[in-house]
Amino acid sequence: MDSGLLTLAVVAVAAAHVVGGNYAARRRAPIERSRVPDYEQMCAGRVGWFMGANYPAIRLSLYDTFMVVGFFRPMVVPYKDIVRTEIQRDLLSRRLVIETKNGARFRLSVKEPERVLNLLRCASPTVPH
Repeated sequence: MDSGLLTLAVVAVAAAHVVGGNYAARRRAPIERSRVPDYEQMCAGRVGWFMGANYPAIRLSLYDTFMVVGFFRPMVVPYKDIVRTEIQRDLLSRRLVIETKNGARFRLSVKEPERVLNLLRCASPTVPH
């Protein structure tokens, strides 16, 4: 195979991954289709232990009684299922960490982690302080 053609194929696959990932993250769960979120942002981060993105490919949407984290598919998390929220400091950044009863873990690089943490805590008294 010609090296130019191989390079073009690699670039096309990478572009399809970025575009497809952003499309999948923006899909709405059935419960949120008729609602307007109180807060929404595309951010980088990790969903679970191994999946994530270093570019804004994860959607965080906050509603009155639940949040949605969109990555490959929208994941609806009722606020009553959140067991831990905190802001962790990394070497160069701060990430919002959210853990749920069923073991899901989200480490999200939101622009204003304190604001999002306060929104989560104000939205539901069951969100841990």
